[in-house]
Amino acid sequence: MLRLLRRAEFDGYETNAKFGKYEVDVLWRELNFAVEVDGYDAHAGRIAFERDRLKIATLEANGLTVMPVTGRQLRISEEGVLERLVAALRRAGYRGPYRRLQP
Repeated sequence: MLRLLRRAEFDGYETNAKFGKYEVDVLWRELNFAVEVDGYDAHAGRIAFERDRLKIATLEANGLTVMPVTGRQLRISEEGVLERLVAALRRAGYRGPYRRLQP
């Protein structure tokens, strides 16, 4: 995800940032917007799955919009992830730079 953000030249984000009692993967603090990167291997069991759902629900209840992205989505279609991210960030008020990826 970080490689994608750098290639697309986004700005204004923090990585591994604290929000309340949680750490989020990527945070645009001023926009109350975060990206959480998940993978199937991290949710192999019910406890990990439930813990992640609780984290996202708690973050959203406290005003943070969370966009989940899987490692597989990043591997298969960076362009698709970028397209969804741009749309979500624009809706959140992002007016900073970004550039489309070159094929």
